[in-house]
Amino acid sequence: VVEPDSARKNIVMIVIDSWNSRSWGPAVFPNIWNFSLRSTFYADHLSSSNGTTGSTFGMFFGLPSYFRSDVEAAGTQPLLVEQMLAGGYDVKAFSSATLVYPPFARLLFANVPNLRIESKGKTVYDRDCEITDEFISYIESNDGSRPFYSLLFYDLAHSYELPADKVTRFTPSWEFANYLALNNDIDPTPFWNLYRNCLFQIDSLVGRVIDCLEEKKLLDNTVVLITGDHGQEFNENKKNYWGHNSNYSPVQLRVPLLYFDASRAAATRRHRTTHYDIAPTLLKSVLGVQNDVSDLGVGHLLEDSCVRDWHMVGNKDNYAFIREKDNFIIEKKI
Repeated sequence: VVEPDSARKNIVMIVIDSWNSRSWGPAVFPNIWNFSLRSTFYADHLSSSNGTTGSTFGMFFGLPSYFRSDVEAAGTQPLLVEQMLAGGYDVKAFSSATLVYPPFARLLFANVPNLRIESKGKTVYDRDCEITDEFISYIESNDGSRPFYSLLFYDLAHSYELPADKVTRFTPSWEFANYLALNNDIDPTPFWNLYRNCLFQIDSLVGRVIDCLEEKKLLDNTVVLITGDHGQEFNENKKNYWGHNSNYSPVQLRVPLLYFDASRAAATRRHRTTHYDIAPTLLKSVLGVQNDVSDLGVGHLLEDSCVRDWHMVGNKDNYAFIREKDNFIIEKKI
């Protein structure tokens, strides 16, 4: 059920692959940090998984990735995307990595016409710059006749790959990710600084996106959501875990979340929120869907401060439940 004649705001969703929440702050993210001062910042936000496929599935479907294979087999598309298409939105995906694998072109955007499948840059840095340039070109040529949805998915923090002249803000820094050197006793600082240098470059690109929206006077009528797909570990648990997709501790699940809506006052919210809350919030707050939030997935509205007693993460092969009060993990392996 959709509210008739409800105004449709544009939606820009910016996702940073592998975002360690410990990196959040003005030193690494001067542009996004300044934007957060005008946004709602959710300080205790958990992904729906510790890998890209499961976490992105949770964001778009509002469901645990446990159900992904069934949804994929049935050819069911996310209600979020289908509702935008039904509402006349121009739906675009600007992804640095290919949408073929993971199969997001089929899983999330099968009904989107003229879908952009891949970027052509030679390096991950080139491709992250490319999606920024293409989005800005799209906005500059947009005639405003239709509301738009744009996904920008940045990959640089996942790859640790930078031109040599960009590995300079945080030192000492590795020039590349030397995975063979990683062990439980190594000082993670040079690796961590390489990662932060990558995030700093992403921030500069996101800054260009925000500036473009501001210059075109679109922010008054655009909801901007910035988050990570999942976390990234640098041996914070002192168990020789590096990266992601290896455990369900808060390091690999917690990500920053910013939600900008010019009609809302800036705030910091400290109640638990999850990726499952994103689709219901956009469906109800932006797209005018009137159904009860329980019809839209397992999440809540982001503004709902109710206790999320248990948070399910993972997939059919390996999933877990996270208890809110103490982040206690109950894991099931098959």
